[in-house]
Amino acid sequence: MLSDASSQSCSKTVSQWPEKNATAQNSTQSPAMCELYVRADPIFYESRTRSLRIHGVVTTIRLENMFWDVLTEIAAADGMTVNQLITKLSDEILELRGELPNMASFLRVSCLRYLDRERQIQSVPGSVAVQPVLLQRVG
Repeated sequence: MLSDASSQSCSKTVSQWPEKNATAQNSTQSPAMCELYVRADPIFYESRTRSLRIHGVVTTIRLENMFWDVLTEIAAADGMTVNQLITKLSDEILELRGELPNMASFLRVSCLRYLDRERQIQSVPGSVAVQPVLLQRVG
């Protein structure tokens, strides 16, 4: 479900943009997705692979740059490095669920949940500063 702010940002079609690309000019397609999304800097959705050690085992994780940025923000708020954060998340999900079939997907969802929580906190009238989310051991 789109919020009012989201639907307002989606109101322009490609044909309404000042500079049209060749595809948009020659196309009879329906309106393009939100300008906010399609005009994003490609660096945000480029993937970057990082190798890290989780309890001595080298693990490689590939995420889009924007997700690495959010993980950096979460880790900083909790006084950790990104590697420490990922290790802690891995330990906690394994303790809770017993398995983690897709670490990259889990990290993406974790980032989105963090951003959603931040948005909810900031939408509370009178809220000024957002307190860091401290991770606590499950169980």
